[in-house]
Amino acid sequence: MPTRSILTAVAMLLVGAASPVRAQPAATARDWAFPAPPLPWAGNPNKSHTLPGSTMRYTDAQLHDLTRAPDWFPGAHPPLPAAIALGRGGAKACAFCHLPGGEGRPENASLAGLPADYIRRQVAALASGARTGVRPGWGPTSRMIATAKASDPVEVARAAAYFSARPFVSHVRVVEGDIVPRAEPYKGVYELRGGGTMPLGKRIIEGPCVDGSPLARAFLSICTFVGRCGHVFDL
Repeated sequence: MPTRSILTAVAMLLVGAASPVRAQPAATARDWAFPAPPLPWAGNPNKSHTLPGSTMRYTDAQLHDLTRAPDWFPGAHPPLPAAIALGRGGAKACAFCHLPGGEGRPENASLAGLPADYIRRQVAALASGARTGVRPGWGPTSRMIATAKASDPVEVARAAAYFSARPFVSHVRVVEGDIVPRAEPYKGVYELRGGGTMPLGKRIIEGPCVDGSPLARAFLSICTFVGRCGHVFDL
């Protein structure tokens, strides 16, 4: 299977699975694959942030606004179509989750380089109900469905053409091993923290890298732990 297909499967099917194995009733046997949703945000709305190498600054309030996608490196890509940069009428900004370059985050897929027609058809399928999620009510899927239903087909076509034209550049580091950093739910995904370790078992774990760097916290540096044999490689 091509490397990109493996990583897409990780992002879409396993949703950054990483919690310790516990005995669970059948009705919640897949809870480990669906991290707890983020708690109500109660930070300082005026606190400002930047990233290494970026000239942009965003406040906490801006970083939590799903209708306006943070664009840390606007010079790294062509101008964003309106629907990618901004949400309106119930639709969220595409780039808030899929990122301005289309790389994607642990709870969703990369869109960069996918056929534009495929992207359009998936949005239409989500809007019509032909495509649904494994778990009804799961936050990222629910937001994507709401966005698909509220989106204008012309804007969807422009967004699809933009993402299709973007080159796929992986921002994922793959590590094979039996023991991995302990993972904790973090804003609807998993955060791989440096505080302790846990056995991997027969799972794949994906989340912002353990180094805690600003790039990792902005989902621009993602680690995927798979298999065993302790080999580390970058894609």
